[in-house]
Amino acid sequence: GSVGCVYYLGITLLAVLEVLGAVEMLLYMVEELRFPGAVRLSATVCMLTLAGMVFLGIRFVSKMGAVFGVIVVLTIASYYVGLCVAPWGDAPAELTGLSVENLRNNLKPGFDPDVS
Repeated sequence: GSVGCVYYLGITLLAVLEVLGAVEMLLYMVEELRFPGAVRLSATVCMLTLAGMVFLGIRFVSKMGAVFGVIVVLTIASYYVGLCVAPWGDAPAELTGLSVENLRNNLKPGFDPDVS
């Protein structure tokens, strides 16, 4: 009962935050879509689209899962392609890039008994 209600509320809020993040990135990348209230309108349309997909049934959601799976795979692939084609020139000190030394320094806990 109560655990299910809390779980439902958490999943609902997660969906809202995911949609809001996606809409903000879309509006950041495509300046032509920006106008006053664009985030609210775009997020509402996206949430209604998702609700409509769920309303159509689990078979439709399963079919759309394949489409969204392809989108996820392309997103992950574009991340690694971006890592490979990124310029290696004069980057700020905060951007370490791919570094074995940085991986070693951050992989294990850095406990030092002399530091409190």
